[in-house]
Amino acid sequence: MNPRRHDDSSIIKVGNIQSSTGIAIGNNAHVAINEPGSSPRDEIASLLDEFIRTLESYGDSLVNEQGIRKSATAVRAEIARPSPKWPSVRRGLAMIATSVAGIAALTDAINNIQALVSRITG
Repeated sequence: MNPRRHDDSSIIKVGNIQSSTGIAIGNNAHVAINEPGSSPRDEIASLLDEFIRTLESYGDSLVNEQGIRKSATAVRAEIARPSPKWPSVRRGLAMIATSVAGIAALTDAINNIQALVSRITG
């Protein structure tokens, strides 16, 4: 790095900034970076994947584990579409919620997913 005199009171050191994000140079300079995070749809999909994996643990307590798994997989597929049919997603989640009503962990998981869907769809 070579220090270069900017003015009489400042020295700015210049280095390699090729792979940097958000660069601020100078006294009192600042930068704000909005890095892309996961989308709410990605979060819903991830929560559904986790729910589907968790179903196996409660198989003996569920009346129709395969039917619930099939419904959850269908909702997951709908979420993955470029333009999901949100009413269909909400209906599927409501049916799943009814099916797992007796198991607190599964009910909480579906309630969280339903809340997230409601938040992003208005």
